[in-house]
Amino acid sequence: MMRTLITNTAPELPGNHWVRYGTSMDQALYEPSILDGVDAFVINASSLAHTPTSISKFVDQGLSRKAYCVDPQTHAFQHDLSHIQSRAKTTSGQLKKSIAKLVEKYGYLIAKAIVEDSRPVTPDDFAPLDSSEVKEFTRKVLEFQEKCIEDELRRGERKKYYDYLEKKDAGSAELRPFLLTAPYFYLTSKTLAAWLPINCELVGVAKKLKKGSRIAAQIVISKDILEHSDSTNRILEHYKAVQPDLIHLWVDSFDEQEVSQEQLESYCEFVTGLCSLARTTNLYGGFFTTMLSTSGKIPNLAAVCHGPEYGESRPVKPVGGGIPSAKYYLRPIHRRLLVRDALRALRALGYLETTERYFAEACKCGECKSIFSADPESDFEEGFTRTEPSESGREFPTLATRRHCGKHYLHAKNEEFRTEKSAEIVAMELEEAYARLKKTLSYDELGHCEVWKNTIALL
Repeated sequence: MMRTLITNTAPELPGNHWVRYGTSMDQALYEPSILDGVDAFVINASSLAHTPTSISKFVDQGLSRKAYCVDPQTHAFQHDLSHIQSRAKTTSGQLKKSIAKLVEKYGYLIAKAIVEDSRPVTPDDFAPLDSSEVKEFTRKVLEFQEKCIEDELRRGERKKYYDYLEKKDAGSAELRPFLLTAPYFYLTSKTLAAWLPINCELVGVAKKLKKGSRIAAQIVISKDILEHSDSTNRILEHYKAVQPDLIHLWVDSFDEQEVSQEQLESYCEFVTGLCSLARTTNLYGGFFTTMLSTSGKIPNLAAVCHGPEYGESRPVKPVGGGIPSAKYYLRPIHRRLLVRDALRALRALGYLETTERYFAEACKCGECKSIFSADPESDFEEGFTRTEPSESGREFPTLATRRHCGKHYLHAKNEEFRTEKSAEIVAMELEEAYARLKKTLSYDELGHCEVWKNTIALL
């Protein structure tokens, strides 16, 4: 389907490889050789509200002035309150501390619903759309993104340094995000009619409030919307009218390695449509979307974001957490595997026969070079499989194992973003990897290679 490309005059983006900031524990992953391949960080507003000092220091020093932006997470207030309430015994039913701080930052429109009325926000809270309350809410959401880190640093131990820069008329811009995201709410087939006009109006309000700033529209949709062209066309028409500088896309629980070919084809068509309106980023994407960007298969697909070892897909509604399993990223199939499955795959591919072959064909990142020496199989087990018992007696990966897996993953992602290959070459490589591993790995672990290859053939 041919669409008219709307030329966007906003300044250039930092680059196409974005990483979502996770927790303070993840900071140890970002050594200089990894940071060199990361173009920007996306920070969740709830995390920033809860730990502003830690994150501000990371932005100021740990990121070496990497570009960043903030996801305002305004959708969190439209869901059942149980999703934003504490589950701890002593505070059960109370708002999570991070959410309570965010409610305070965003002002009365949110506080009235969440705190005073103990209910989620609804479309009725935004009527009329031109009210002073809606304008004030939008202003507070934008200013939190714009000023939280700068204000925190100016209050901290580097206050004198930034006061000096301000006198020299320098320094403020580098403390601020490279874009601001308008407030947004989650769209499903059932709620599209009610929330879509509100989302678009909020983009318009944001553009008026912050003239001269780059304003992004964040489109967060349920997976089923992709199956209905009337819904996707409706979204495209609405956002065409407001002309955002950038579009962020987040499809609920859209795991590129698990979806069907039909879903992937619908996704590609929708992304192509969005990219005809403005430069578009996928806030939770994997290698398939990265390939669409780096190969130029979908023009204007400006960036792809993922988390540190996780976060290539994410559900919109929080579902709880836990201690993540350590997984090894197998480059030929662009997928994280449980280490026992990765070990079988590496053996089948012959990559563990010698250290030289592992470095030549499997991975030669700095982390792997620090692990592998004389005996590749023993080195793999030592670096990627070590566990330790928890208080409950269950075995969990050691901190060293989790960091080895995380750094290896980030090095691999850096290479994927920096390696330009045609989609056709990628399809051939996927076909070869599938043929070599189909007797070793299950179709659950390997089937995405066929789905991706077949989808590429139709693009």
